[in-house]
Amino acid sequence: MSGRISSAEKEQYIYALRTHQVNTLVELRRIEKAFAVLGTPDVSEPMTAACKYT
Repeated sequence: MSGRISSAEKEQYIYALRTHQVNTLVELRRIEKAFAVLGTPDVSEPMTAACKYT
């Protein structure tokens, strides 16, 4: 298993973060780990906003 997520999964995670569907720190951390593997800057804003909301 490579640990990489598909672009569709990435978009689903971003949508979930932006619409406050991520309710626990465990979920937030799981998404953060998946995004870290990608290394793309477009996930920073949704993660930051979700951390502030949570």
